[in-house]
Amino acid sequence: MKKVTKLVAFIGVVLTLTSSLAQTRQEFARKLNQNKRQLMLSEKMLKEVLAQKKTTIKTVAIYQSQIELREEGLRHTQGKLDALDVDIEDAKQEIIGITTEIERIKVAFSEAIVLSYKSNKKMSKMHYVFMASSFNDLIRRLNYLRRIMDFRRQQLGLIQKKKQENSVRINELLVLQDRLALSLKDKEKESEQLKKDKLEYAAVVNGLKSQEAKLTKEIEQRKKRSRELEKSIRNAIARAPKAEAVSGFVPGNLPWPVNNGYISERFGLHKHTDFKNVSTVNNGINIICERNSSVSPVFEGTVTAIIEVPGMQTTVLVKHGGYYTVYANLGSISCTQGQQVSREAVIGRVGLNSERITELHFEVWRGTNKLNPESWIRR
Repeated sequence: MKKVTKLVAFIGVVLTLTSSLAQTRQEFARKLNQNKRQLMLSEKMLKEVLAQKKTTIKTVAIYQSQIELREEGLRHTQGKLDALDVDIEDAKQEIIGITTEIERIKVAFSEAIVLSYKSNKKMSKMHYVFMASSFNDLIRRLNYLRRIMDFRRQQLGLIQKKKQENSVRINELLVLQDRLALSLKDKEKESEQLKKDKLEYAAVVNGLKSQEAKLTKEIEQRKKRSRELEKSIRNAIARAPKAEAVSGFVPGNLPWPVNNGYISERFGLHKHTDFKNVSTVNNGINIICERNSSVSPVFEGTVTAIIEVPGMQTTVLVKHGGYYTVYANLGSISCTQGQQVSREAVIGRVGLNSERITELHFEVWRGTNKLNPESWIRR
């Protein structure tokens, strides 16, 4: 009984590992596709920025995020390559196993044929049947002959089935090897592009270093806008009704406020690695997205305030019990103060920032405390 229990447990572990590996491969593929979409958007935005012939700290930020996306994509590609290596090795081992099984069946079948041939030389089947000493013996001999014929048919069927399995698995192996070759080419191409991105980034940084005073002024303007927005948000929260309990507003479980985009600036204080006297503070995250992208609340709630800050266009503040979410730099809005909104509702569309980039500024607050939005939206 203990042996059976251990066997069942072992089979359970194997099935769990197999399922886990399949999910990991799917996750690599999903992340890689998402990364490619984000990279395409980043490259498009960078072209638009460079076409303006005006390099700013935002240009540097876009280059940085593009390099991060490229490096992330290479990590996902490597994960896909590793998974393909495992799949190819599994396929090779299975082909070896099937081939060995075919040989084993062939040997058993050959031995049966040889034995039958030797028997036939000594005595024909009919002679063997009619040599029966009684009716029961006759039936036994007929059953014996039928079993021999059934065994031969079964062996032939098994050989045919295993050959078909082998053919299918070999074709799958060839497909996997083609995928591996393509993925390797993609990796080489992305590695080369990453080198180019880094060289271009270095050139942009060097070009801006002579304009550090101008950059400092630009950063101060951004900080001023951020302080004005924060002050307006705090005033709106102070006027809002007492917080009621809300369930479901949990870290890592909230959808993105836009359908397609990537994080161009992260939460918190950031001292620039290439400019000694330049640092930025972000009360939320910035998401670069497609032109005219619609914005939806990350959770159902009430539109508590609609705020206008020069340089940040329109901001919508949505209350979710004791939590608040902020959607800034909206070019147009489609909601009103006091309105109840669902996750599916469209509260506005992303506008252009001062660099003419479609960028949403998104914040999460718990009461009067600012939180890192990346911890709350789904990866």
